[in-house]
Amino acid sequence: EAITNMQNNPPEGHESKAELQEMIIHLSFAQYKNGDKTAAERLEEALKVLDAETEDKYKKDVWLSGGYMDLAEILASDNPAKSQEVLNRAEAIINANPKLVIRKRQLETLKQTLVK
Repeated sequence: EAITNMQNNPPEGHESKAELQEMIIHLSFAQYKNGDKTAAERLEEALKVLDAETEDKYKKDVWLSGGYMDLAEILASDNPAKSQEVLNRAEAIINANPKLVIRKRQLETLKQTLVK
């Protein structure tokens, strides 16, 4: 409902497609963790749309890297090669933006979790 509402009646100042894609990424992550394996495709599509948006660079890098990290986490068991590929994408975004200090720590934690 929140996504539909955001599409039809975005709050003032929140009309960007990028914010909507961020919401879709979070929903798709939760749906996959709840057993809906098709949610990975929706998450990937949301990442493509988000990447094409010309959003504030910092926000875009935070949202893209986080989305790739989410995708890496959910695919770790089902598709380890793809998981590593998208984790590498997240890492490249994080390493290219020195402002992503918190995201860098989150990446290191995720890498340790995925190794187990």
